[in-house]
Amino acid sequence: MKSTLIHRMLTTAGAVVAFAAASFADSGDLKAKIESPFFAQGVAMAPGTYDVVAARQMNGAMGYQLRGHTTHKAVMLPSLIADTVRHNQDARPRLVFNCAGEACWLAEVWTGTGNYYSVRGPRMTSGEKTRVATVYLDAKSGN
Repeated sequence: MKSTLIHRMLTTAGAVVAFAAASFADSGDLKAKIESPFFAQGVAMAPGTYDVVAARQMNGAMGYQLRGHTTHKAVMLPSLIADTVRHNQDARPRLVFNCAGEACWLAEVWTGTGNYYSVRGPRMTSGEKTRVATVYLDAKSGN
């Protein structure tokens, strides 16, 4: 009985890993060249080239990892809020940043697959002037 339970648990764990790997492979890694410092999940990130890597979480929610190409500094963007691109919207993959003053923070991840994901950022006061900055992503070709 105990060995049957362990076998089922290992089979389930293997299926979860295979599902996560398939999700990762299907998404295709993307690359972004970000020319200004920014914040992602409250973490200060330097300008540079970043890999945007899909990562399905254990609860089934979609997340992404933003990983510095040269610094290898990474931040996980967990449990993103998904939305579907409308037929009249530009669906190209991109990162969208909200900026106020000199500070910018990651606000959206567009995958190029018909979905985009909102990232939680700081609350702005109604008197703050904000702007939007967009960085279009390229398919990653090698390392």
